[in-house]
Amino acid sequence: VIFRAVQGIAAEHGEDPMTVETRAQCLQVFGKGGPGDEDDGVDTTFIGARIGLSGAAVNNLINKVAPQFAAVLGQKLAAQTVPILGAAAGAGTNYTFVTYYTEIAHVHFGLRKLARIYGTDHVADAFTQEAVKLKSPLLRA
Repeated sequence: VIFRAVQGIAAEHGEDPMTVETRAQCLQVFGKGGPGDEDDGVDTTFIGARIGLSGAAVNNLINKVAPQFAAVLGQKLAAQTVPILGAAAGAGTNYTFVTYYTEIAHVHFGLRKLARIYGTDHVADAFTQEAVKLKSPLLRA
């Protein structure tokens, strides 16, 4: 789903989403790291977050939250709440990553479009100057 959204953004910026080059560029969008403040550009990926949420992280969350629910709502209702917590965590993760990667795709393919118009060197120089002014973490990638 996210890859198709990124392909759509590529098309908006004049790329042909069916070419091998554009598909490779779409994959590069996912190499830009993740939306976390502590992300170093490599350690956070959508799949890693989904695996973490579907495994031990959700179980730990449930183990901490479920007893409090059990005291108030009863054991049966707390047990029925567990899948809802997992679904809510998954939906939140999906939303965060879709939003992040579509924004990155707009930047990535927008810069590629500008490079086609004004030249790669000129756009790269202008981007670097602005990123330095903003002290952007994108320079680490």
